[in-house]
Amino acid sequence: MLGSEIQLNIPTSLDQSVSQQNQSFISATDQDLLPSQKDVISLRQYQIDTFQNISQIIDKDESPNKNLQDNQLNNTNGGGRNPFKLLGLLNETEKRGSTFFGSSIKKEGTRSYMLKSKPPKEKLSRKERIKQFLLNLLPRGLKSLKNVNDKDQYNVYNIVKKREILKAKIMLNHIAGAVFGLGHGWLQFNENRIYEESQLKSFQGVLTKVSDSKQSQIFIMRVTGMIIAAFLVFSVVKHYQYDLQMKKIINGGFSYPSIWNPDYKIFLVIEIVICCVFIPPGLNGILTFNTNGGTVSYSVDMIFTSLTLFKGYLVTRVYQHISIWTNYEAKRISNRLGVQTDEIFGLKSDINNYNFMGLLLVATALIIYISAFLFGFERNYYNSELTDIHWYEFMRFYINQVWLQIETFFGVGYGEGYPATIPGRTIIIISCLGSQYLLSILVCIVFSWAKFRPQEASAYQILLQKTNKYRAQESAKDVIVQALRLKKFQYQVYSPNRYLHKMRRKLAKKIEQTKQLAAQVPKLTEKMQKLREQNKQNSKKLKTIADMSENVMEFFIQQNNTIMRSQLKKQIARN
Repeated sequence: MLGSEIQLNIPTSLDQSVSQQNQSFISATDQDLLPSQKDVISLRQYQIDTFQNISQIIDKDESPNKNLQDNQLNNTNGGGRNPFKLLGLLNETEKRGSTFFGSSIKKEGTRSYMLKSKPPKEKLSRKERIKQFLLNLLPRGLKSLKNVNDKDQYNVYNIVKKREILKAKIMLNHIAGAVFGLGHGWLQFNENRIYEESQLKSFQGVLTKVSDSKQSQIFIMRVTGMIIAAFLVFSVVKHYQYDLQMKKIINGGFSYPSIWNPDYKIFLVIEIVICCVFIPPGLNGILTFNTNGGTVSYSVDMIFTSLTLFKGYLVTRVYQHISIWTNYEAKRISNRLGVQTDEIFGLKSDINNYNFMGLLLVATALIIYISAFLFGFERNYYNSELTDIHWYEFMRFYINQVWLQIETFFGVGYGEGYPATIPGRTIIIISCLGSQYLLSILVCIVFSWAKFRPQEASAYQILLQKTNKYRAQESAKDVIVQALRLKKFQYQVYSPNRYLHKMRRKLAKKIEQTKQLAAQVPKLTEKMQKLREQNKQNSKKLKTIADMSENVMEFFIQQNNTIMRSQLKKQIARN
């Protein structure tokens, strides 16, 4: 601000040695100042006095310019120091020409120094406040730029703002394309199911049209599919336009003039062909083939539905907006390393980061999607030689196709069903190759999980050393025990005859015990027979006793009855 700074121009070369005494006086005269600035100098008089004291110790010589040229201000070899920089009172400007109270001062071989003072607070206009607010929204790196005026910062802010708005447009376009791409596939899949169930009938692999039921519902679904296809083509074109605009911003305006360029045109044509697939209303037809000894019929509706399912690739574009591996910071780091951070890079990173979870999500998406193709190609196949009714029932349900894909992906294969048509077998071959790739990833994940981390490896090595030491101590203990035993029996020497005699006595004793046991066997048999006879006799006696007890009980019962009758008769007679 005017009146807030005093600019002093001194030569670019000063003798920075304080030991020499040359004097060079630097001052600001009243002629260089506007009348309204004299009060500022009076307020900053202590700083000017400081400068005058510093100038008195500067070297004085007949040719001061020569000494000044021999010592540069930016000399770093220890020849001298700039007293103005040491006190922190001056701000060095790199420009040779500087503005001082509205006038420009330019001198060859000079370097400008400015005396800092705190500017008074002024009330800003509304336009300046808006500009200051916009500048405060700049990133930290842009706020700290030096030698850039407000206009340049405002332009940089506009570029950043344009980039952020463009990124938001790209994200919204990708989300809308993914939603409508999946929605179109789901819509056509249900439309094909309703069409074939309500209007067609399959007999021995041949489809025939039998009615026109639900015609209005099918018409509405097909018209909706046409509108969605048109929107998807528009979305694809906008995707490449936004990408081209982003490249222009990043490269400073250097890019192709249109999206029809060598980098885009091949992918642009392929995506437009995929996204413009739809089933026009009234397009109904049936194609019948003989393949692998059987018959199969495909409706035109089913063929277009299968092609519509390819639009699901648009979902992968949303992935780069929700993954932490493709955000702004990740792209900045990857670009420095020469890596392109797209959705494929993000998918690889998440599979490596989440391991089983990432692998499970990829496998689930592939199983659901491939099963839809297999369901369309296999459900109407018929072969007169294939008499297994279970096979036909298995292939006519979508959930069974999902089960077949699960078996294929995980290498099981129970054999409940298998594809019979050429398109179905082609799909199952692709599934087999994909399953081998996924299984190899699974093996790598298990191996990486079983691999020690550095901390675990260190702990394992320490524990292994302690275990080996413990085992060595146990082996040493066993050796010592055996050595003591040998020490104990080393003087007990047996002659061969004495040893054999001792062994013979042991054997004879054992043989005698065996004979005694063998001799007791017949006696045990006789004892067992006697015990059996005794048991029989005891049983007979018990039976006799039981009979006698029954006879006694009957006798007592009869006597009791007789006594009761006699007493009853007497009582009746008394009455």
